[in-house]
Amino acid sequence: MRPWRGSAIALLVCLGTGRLAYGDDKQASCPKRTPRPAGAAEPLFEESLARMRRAYGPEHTDVVWATAMLGRNQYYLGRRAEAERNLGWALDVRDPDGRLVPPDFAIAAPEMVSLLMDQRRWAEAEPLALRVLAIRDSLADTLAGRTAAQLAALYEGWGKPDRAAEYRWRADRAH
Repeated sequence: MRPWRGSAIALLVCLGTGRLAYGDDKQASCPKRTPRPAGAAEPLFEESLARMRRAYGPEHTDVVWATAMLGRNQYYLGRRAEAERNLGWALDVRDPDGRLVPPDFAIAAPEMVSLLMDQRRWAEAEPLALRVLAIRDSLADTLAGRTAAQLAALYEGWGKPDRAAEYRWRADRAH
């Protein structure tokens, strides 16, 4: 069996159906099925990751993205320590000097921000969230309002109501 060879986004689509896609081109064809719960996808993430690591090496883009998505899945399952390890590794590998392609960072970082906020690690979450917002603003991304709401919640939790109000206003205006 060949390792999966499509993009990380196609991998997520396939994992949502509970089946891996194999093929020679970048277009993965996945069966149309009802998505399974997050816990059902984890063995598929791990199997796919092992194959990609063997085929491409540990720092290949697809390996990094699949690791980030595994961390995202673990976050949704409430397994914060594992999620932080995988999300942190993926962000560090892809962005050791702050040079991650902006849209990629804006997709991968919000779960890490949420994870840090869950642990009341406000000072660590703030620069990530601000960077995501700046990227989404520069791209005229429709999710900028959601990021502003995340920043408002961060500042509310951190006890900075003036900053929270600024981002809450912005989030409300975006909807």
